[in-house]
Amino acid sequence: MIDSRSRIRGKLAPFFMSLETTVFTFKIKVIFKEWAVVYDSEENIQINKERGIVCLNQGVKIDDPTSVILIGQHEEGKSIAMFTDPILKH
Repeated sequence: MIDSRSRIRGKLAPFFMSLETTVFTFKIKVIFKEWAVVYDSEENIQINKERGIVCLNQGVKIDDPTSVILIGQHEEGKSIAMFTDPILKH
């Protein structure tokens, strides 16, 4: 039994990372179904996986097929990579 939180944190810190969950809403230039085909491609999934980005959910506004909501989980500070990295397809 470990009697101090600081000891737990100190010994296990390298094994844990801070995760963020981010909700993005944005416009796309094609309808959602076309966008989803690219976003859900094996290539894009692998790129996100390599960067530690996990898509928890994606959806489209009912009355606007070009308004997307994307919920992602990732290491702290990496969410912006989905939109700034030219390799990632979104």
